[in-house]
Amino acid sequence: MKWSITQLKKNQNEPFTFDKEIDMNYLTDRVDELIDISPIKVTGDAQVRMHEIIVNLDISGVLTLPCARTLKPVELPFDTTSVEIFELDEFSESNDEDDDDLRHKLEGGMINLLPIIEELVILEKPLQVFSEESENISMAGNGWEVIGEDQFESTDDSVEETEKSVDPRLQKLQQFFDDEK
Repeated sequence: MKWSITQLKKNQNEPFTFDKEIDMNYLTDRVDELIDISPIKVTGDAQVRMHEIIVNLDISGVLTLPCARTLKPVELPFDTTSVEIFELDEFSESNDEDDDDLRHKLEGGMINLLPIIEELVILEKPLQVFSEESENISMAGNGWEVIGEDQFESTDDSVEETEKSVDPRLQKLQQFFDDEK
């Protein structure tokens, strides 16, 4: 997804449109917890202005991530849009520091959208996903159960009570420490 400025300037009167499908499966090696990624569909247009090129992007695809509870694969479709601005001149009119985050520099007279697309895809990955089956998982088993915070406080009091009661096998040892006082 690279174009030269001269190639884009040929279409100065009308937007330069594109519609591509990109295989970004290599991101599974670089992004934690990303199991699979479908081919990414990228559509948009580029408009050449006096001192800048404005690129409108629409990116869609499907990320496959592990469920946070069951670790089963969950497919998460996404569709995002973005407007990216490339500066044609090194000393453009825009000196606004807040606006600098939204602007990109040209690399050898070329516009390269691939790093921007990679970043936008990675930003679509949520911290956690849950499968529909994760609601049906067991909350108790043989010798264990999941308890809530309010239940934990009440069991905390019972733990203190059991610590105060002395094991009958250690009763004689308790008398030994009482004699020292």
